[in-house]
Amino acid sequence: MDVGDVSIATQASPRRSLRFGVLAVVALSAILGGCGESPPGGTEALEGSDLVAGTSLFRHGLLAIPRAGGVAELRAIEDPLHVRWRGELELPASVEARPVGRAVVLRSEDGELSLYTPATETLRSLGPVPATARWIASAEGGAFVARDRATVVRPGAAREVTTDGSFVWVAPASSERVVALVETGSGHRLDVYEEAETPATSATVDSPGPVLLTGSGREVLLPEGEDGRLVERSLPELTATERFSLERRPTLLAASPSEHRLFVAIGGEDRLVTIDRYGWERLERSRTEGSVRDMRSSVTGDLLLYADSTGVWAVDPEDPSPVAIESDWRADLPLALPGGRVLGLQGGYVRVFGPDGEPGDVVPDAADAWWLPVRWRPRAIEVLTERADTTGERSGEEEVGERPAAFQAVGLTTMGQVSGRAVAAAPPPDRADRFLEEEEAASRASSRVPNGFYAVATSSRQLPSLRELQRSLEGSGYPTQVLPRVDEANETWYRLLVGPYETRDRAEAAASELRRERGISAWIQEVSSGVAAPGGR
Repeated sequence: MDVGDVSIATQASPRRSLRFGVLAVVALSAILGGCGESPPGGTEALEGSDLVAGTSLFRHGLLAIPRAGGVAELRAIEDPLHVRWRGELELPASVEARPVGRAVVLRSEDGELSLYTPATETLRSLGPVPATARWIASAEGGAFVARDRATVVRPGAAREVTTDGSFVWVAPASSERVVALVETGSGHRLDVYEEAETPATSATVDSPGPVLLTGSGREVLLPEGEDGRLVERSLPELTATERFSLERRPTLLAASPSEHRLFVAIGGEDRLVTIDRYGWERLERSRTEGSVRDMRSSVTGDLLLYADSTGVWAVDPEDPSPVAIESDWRADLPLALPGGRVLGLQGGYVRVFGPDGEPGDVVPDAADAWWLPVRWRPRAIEVLTERADTTGERSGEEEVGERPAAFQAVGLTTMGQVSGRAVAAAPPPDRADRFLEEEEAASRASSRVPNGFYAVATSSRQLPSLRELQRSLEGSGYPTQVLPRVDEANETWYRLLVGPYETRDRAEAAASELRRERGISAWIQEVSSGVAAPGGR
């Protein structure tokens, strides 16, 4: 396998192997059963660490949905001209489309919401929202907000919450939790909703926003006071920890996919501030041509796109000199692509801009579609099929199923048509989202990890206790991975890795910080081609 390949391997006991074998077929049916024609090159493996975002291994693509209605297309995020999959379900016309993880919420002209899940080709009605409702995106989904009411949307469901004041910001957090910033007659407060209709926790805050959901849905970050102190509050307790002083209140906040970097637009100043969330240190100050009015971070890297009074710009934290992108700014475009490129809208045409801002290839017939970054579960199965001939009999077929790593390593493949040999029935539509969530959770414990150097925080046979430490480290801004290993006695051990880092020195610095601030005796491990070097536990 090439070094750039990202693969998945599973090691398990014979009993677990049987379970995974059954799940693999069921998962394939659930995900691909409703899909249409297999796309050209639909079984090729995706490559490159640029497709890894955050602390989990997800595959990303660009979903193109016709505004006037029609079937969706999934295009390669590294090459938007390449169609990987084409649906069969006729989608309604929409005046708004927003990505929510692996699904998309569509809004019709009369305000009706629908949740479209491309992996299962299902469309679920979510009911209407007022014409004045505005969309607020977050890491866990988003919400349509209209004064005292909000429709909160997750990949698998929607929920309505109300308040006695006026919603400023609303976001779904972990599980059934919803967090909101509310404006009242006496000031602002944060409310945390659990399953009940009334807030379970509230706290008065000296802040009109902006607000950012961080820590994988376990904290909120917002400026408090006129001096712009960035305060992180835990969920659901809302315990406050002051993190950083900006000296002036920010107007916009954004985060990189891993939440390693925060991007801050300062009110009344023509500059962007980049903050390292590891040590809460200022990394860069990028001068802008005017006050920043909107910004959008990449789903596959740290590239930030923003719009100011002079136009659209792209900035890389490693090279803080902004690059001009001659693109219009709308709800879905421009979008950052891997390798520093940008998908933008110029003169009525959707085209790919190079890292230097130069316009490149035009994507044919693309301007009248919504362009939405989506993700889907990585535990895919390669299914290589040849089309049936006109008599209906198959002229040939080869099938590769997901099996324990002792037999093979399964690459990340694109979506495609289910083989006629799949013998397990797909879960009914109302179970599909829950099944996908369970499989995503399982995949995070068995995925190969990106190449690089890591600080190993701990090694344990008890995955739940290791997850507690992982959540704690992620909440402090550390990127983490979980790597399973099988010892000589065929027992599975799990290593909690912090990283990856490009050099051993950077990993050593992270290990020193863990020892100094956490009392964790971390050691260094290098991962190459997605696999750790042989060693102990």
